[in-house]
Amino acid sequence: MNNKCAICDNKRKQYKNNTFAKTCGNKKCIITLRKNTNIKKYGHVCNLHSEKGKEQVKNTLKNRYGNNIINVSQIECVKKLKETVKQFYLYHHKNL
Repeated sequence: MNNKCAICDNKRKQYKNNTFAKTCGNKKCIITLRKNTNIKKYGHVCNLHSEKGKEQVKNTLKNRYGNNIINVSQIECVKKLKETVKQFYLYHHKNL
């Protein structure tokens, strides 16, 4: 069994149940591995940039909140939260 990090060849992180992580645990290695995996799976660094990821988000919103919801900002509780933030903090951001 190879105990080397997939990115930097340092010793891989070992968990209490004697299994090993894919990386050494260094934050840079973890981020690099995540980016590489997303590029392989989705063709982009972030899965939300791909058409598959966008469709997945839309389908989840439709399943949870109904067919007429295609964006998180259309959910009623999010609208209320935005209004509360505006009133409480007196913060008027152009995107709110």
